[in-house]
Amino acid sequence: MNAGAYRQKIEIQKSTPTKDVDGVDKDVWVKERSPYAYANALSGAEFWAAAQVNEQETVVFEIRWHPWASSIDPEKNRIVWNGWSYDISFVDDVMNRHETVKIKCLRGKRV
Repeated sequence: MNAGAYRQKIEIQKSTPTKDVDGVDKDVWVKERSPYAYANALSGAEFWAAAQVNEQETVVFEIRWHPWASSIDPEKNRIVWNGWSYDISFVDDVMNRHETVKIKCLRGKRV
């Protein structure tokens, strides 16, 4: 991957349990990292396969590998990009080479 392709600034957030002023438990999204990424929407056969399970809004973010990338947890992390939140469904250290990481996400709500 060409270094110039990583031009989209994304924000990786982590869900942190807290208590509000009334003592009620709630989750708050806190910024964890803000790497540059290559964002790619699905197309062709991938798009139609995703459409069959209502996942047409899938985006794959590719970032440079870093040791912290192995701690990205689909259950506790999400990505925010261009005013939308993206729920992480899969994290892949491509070919276990520690060069790039692909993060497959499904678009969620506006933030």
